[in-house]
Amino acid sequence: MTSVDMGDRMRSRIRLTTAERAADATALSPIIVTNFKARHQPYTAITQEPPMPEEPRSFTEADIDSMPVLVRRRIEAMVLGPMIRAFQDNFGEQEANAVAQRVIEEIAQDQGAAMAKKVGAQDLSTYIASKSAWTANNALETETLVMEEKRYDYNVTRCRYAEMYQELDMQDLGFIVSCGRDFNFPAGFNKNMNLTRTQTIMQGASHCDFRYEMVEEHQV
Repeated sequence: MTSVDMGDRMRSRIRLTTAERAADATALSPIIVTNFKARHQPYTAITQEPPMPEEPRSFTEADIDSMPVLVRRRIEAMVLGPMIRAFQDNFGEQEANAVAQRVIEEIAQDQGAAMAKKVGAQDLSTYIASKSAWTANNALETETLVMEEKRYDYNVTRCRYAEMYQELDMQDLGFIVSCGRDFNFPAGFNKNMNLTRTQTIMQGASHCDFRYEMVEEHQV
């Protein structure tokens, strides 16, 4: 090969390489331009929409009914306890307790009637099944003695209501605002439902003796 031929081949090779580089540059130019624009775009802060505020919801009877009774009694005691104590100081213990007892009994009877209306029945088995809120949170430990269609006998062997009132130094008031409901609540549920109870843990007994019986209307 002559020196002229070698020179032609070298020049051809250089031209090819230059053409290839130009083609590569042309192919890459959109990417380069895009990257350049992306790097030089003005900064836009990414903002997050604030959460929508929750709509206010009223406190309903359903909320109260779903609350364990032991919790409700504690809340009530924190208000009623100091109030009854103040009434005792101003009007005498006997008179203040009598008024409190009367009010509690009226409330209990109305609540018993409301529960009967809610469940749509007034039989003893429905009454027993509807009182799960009273035993929630292991509030009561009981021993069933008799469970029949028209009779239900049981003992309460542990009462966390009594323990709670004792903890709050309100055991005497606990008998009024808690145990004081025991007779009027079933009477409101069904006027033919009779309760006999002779002792309570709240008053120092070893157990509470509950004896429910459905009686005929003429016996009431």
